Amino acid sequence: TQSLCDYFLKHDKYGLKKTLLYYGIIFNFILGAVLGSFVIKFVYEKSILLCSFMLLIVFFMMFSGNQYQEE
Repeated sequence: TQSLCDYFLKHDKYGLKKTLLYYGIIFNFILGAVLGSFVIKFVYEKSILLCSFMLLIVFFMMFSGNQYQEE
């Protein structure tokens, strides 16, 4: 949220990129939980694979965010 405020107040492009990264990570956690709860009704134990896949996406998003760190 601080990065989002920096973007709106200072027009800082780095703040926008950082905001999108962190909100994207949070969104993927929520999406994984929601999809997992719906999929479990159909494929039971195998739904954990979907949740694991979503966590894998978040894992790669976290490390791709290192390119946005200020120097």
